[in-house]
Amino acid sequence: DERRRLEAAVAAAEAALAERLAQAHAAELEAERARHAAEVEDLQRETGRLAGEAIAAGLAAMEQRLTDMATAVAARILGAALSDDLQRRAVDRLAQVIRDAMADREAVRVRVSGPAALIEALKPALGAHAAQVDFAETAGLDLAAQIDDSLYETRLAEWAEAVTEALS
Repeated sequence: DERRRLEAAVAAAEAALAERLAQAHAAELEAERARHAAEVEDLQRETGRLAGEAIAAGLAAMEQRLTDMATAVAARILGAALSDDLQRRAVDRLAQVIRDAMADREAVRVRVSGPAALIEALKPALGAHAAQVDFAETAGLDLAAQIDDSLYETRLAEWAEAVTEALS
């Protein structure tokens, strides 16, 4: 009988120990699951934050490139339109100076040098006076007119340089 009681007590102790170990193991597993879930949540939150920052930076860079491109295109369009208008006005003004000089004096010697396109634009603006002018094609952007000892220039090169600096 004593032996059975002892066996029963040992069995009860073993069962109680097994139950305590199972509960402790279950509690450790639950704590590990909770810690893992918190780490996953933190990782997802950090990944979302980093992705948001990367997307925002990418969009800002794209917006800046788009703004730069649009500004450059608009500047080129405006520059071309303004260049044409400025060239026309410069040629007209130089033609007026030459016509006035020729009208004031009988023996005026006029030499005009510059790019072929501007010389061709100047000739019709001079009208009949074009026959009295010596034309010479040169490199550069400006028309230069030497009337006796005076020199007149269109100064288009300075304007082109200023536009180039503004667009850079």
